[in-house]
Amino acid sequence: MYMVRKLFYSIFLLGLLNNSTYAETCSILMIYDDKIQTIIDNNSFEFKGYDRVCRQLKQANAGINITTGSAINERQTTAVAVIRLQDTKLPIPGGNTRSSMWSSPLRTTKNQDALIWSAINEATSAINQSDIDGLNENRKKLGFKTYP
Repeated sequence: MYMVRKLFYSIFLLGLLNNSTYAETCSILMIYDDKIQTIIDNNSFEFKGYDRVCRQLKQANAGINITTGSAINERQTTAVAVIRLQDTKLPIPGGNTRSSMWSSPLRTTKNQDALIWSAINEATSAINQSDIDGLNENRKKLGFKTYP
């Protein structure tokens, strides 16, 4: 009986540890069009300051709205990402945008996707309190709650 209790207690503690680790993991809510669905599905954010940006967005009840554009021409591949904050529950956009443009002489669709993802990462990493303030200004104008 002692062994069963000890085993149960160990499993319980392990479950608590796993749940606390999971609870500390932060995810960024993303809004985007079908065009970049595959790119997002196949990648994870890779930028310095991810935890800071994620915490700020979570505290501000905000996600990011991603718009991208890209082209392959005879000389290069170019990709642009524009990030705008958006309320997570209401269709209220932020007032500021963050953008990034990447290019490369390698002209392939695989490289195009990589450049789009790099541009998204760079633009998202630049999010700061002024972006949250811009979202809060729009919330306030519409009579909704603002967040820190």
